[in-house]
Amino acid sequence: MKSIIYEASTIAKAIEQSWKKTGKPQHFSVKILEEEEKNFLGMTRKPAKIAFFFEETTTSQRKKTDQRQQRKSHKQTSNQKLRSERQEKVKPEKKSNTEEKAKTLLKQNKTLKISMDKKDKATTRKTTRKSPWTDQMVAEAKNWITGILKEMNMSHVNFSVKTSGNNLKFHFETPLIKNKEKQKSLFRNFAFLIMQSMRYKFKKQFRNLKAVFTSN
Repeated sequence: MKSIIYEASTIAKAIEQSWKKTGKPQHFSVKILEEEEKNFLGMTRKPAKIAFFFEETTTSQRKKTDQRQQRKSHKQTSNQKLRSERQEKVKPEKKSNTEEKAKTLLKQNKTLKISMDKKDKATTRKTTRKSPWTDQMVAEAKNWITGILKEMNMSHVNFSVKTSGNNLKFHFETPLIKNKEKQKSLFRNFAFLIMQSMRYKFKKQFRNLKAVFTSN
């Protein structure tokens, strides 16, 4: 595992810039050496300093990964277009037949409408959408945060993880940084980095999925 020492105006910027400078590695950890200091005018008097540990990814490996993702994305797009075209051809006829049959049956028996309403409600309850975050993905994200806290010498900080729709929510029982604005910036970078790590790990697109961080 390689490492670099990096300085920036804030801890969050130092982490993000280190990650980009080292080629956006999949596996990495961070150790905070010094926090930034500012004067009474809000200007940076002393930059933040971190140690960024990472596993180097070769250019050829990155190219192969990008090519696989592009081929997979192209294949998925083509399949979606084919399905959409087939559905558009079939839908009008089915809808028309269903409406005609429903009208005829409703005229013959008024109680059929009640039966159909109950059936629709039951179907709605059965088809409640599950969270797109799998147990394996949640466990991987939790391990990622645990590793980051360890490198920051903050293993004592407890946190919880839960899914809510497309969001994966992390809540810390105590603040990681006393300054709220600095902590918000750090959480934004955590969210960005963890989603990049998940994309490399599971080799898939996480469209509309988000990681959300909060603390008491």
